[in-house]
Amino acid sequence: MIISALVHDQFHHVERWDDVDRVIDEAIDCSLPGSTDAPLPPGEVAQFYCAAQPWTDEVLEWAPDNFLQLASNPSAGYAALTWMGFRGEATMETFVSFGMDAPLSTPPRLVIDPGYPYDHDPRSALPLEQARTAVREFCRTGGARPQSVTWVRGDFTGAILQPLPDIVA
Repeated sequence: MIISALVHDQFHHVERWDDVDRVIDEAIDCSLPGSTDAPLPPGEVAQFYCAAQPWTDEVLEWAPDNFLQLASNPSAGYAALTWMGFRGEATMETFVSFGMDAPLSTPPRLVIDPGYPYDHDPRSALPLEQARTAVREFCRTGGARPQSVTWVRGDFTGAILQPLPDIVA
């Protein structure tokens, strides 16, 4: 299994677990969260893919079935995750992390789409170590949605699309 990770707008392709951990740590600990004076600078996200061969967005013939996107704000101590993939044979779904103890009174900036920019719903915030554990789990399971995180149905605008408190997807 090869982990392809887009970190700081550069693809890394790694197989050894110490290299995987190094790339995950770089994505979480050295991410640019963006300005608190929205909208600019918007911050950045990292993306992780698992496949039998290296993948980049220039490969048009195929794409991995699943991917995990990470928004990290190291100075605030929080991150948010987006998982997109297949559940079953044909249904593509998108889930966002749900932080059971998200800091709603002072939410950190966690960008989901730097191009617009859109931020995650504040309830998606997770402590950095929980996000790190989830990214490692994604890589070790070949792209499965990590079970170490509570997930809710969401989309790529950062919105939560399911009623709460029915939070477990």
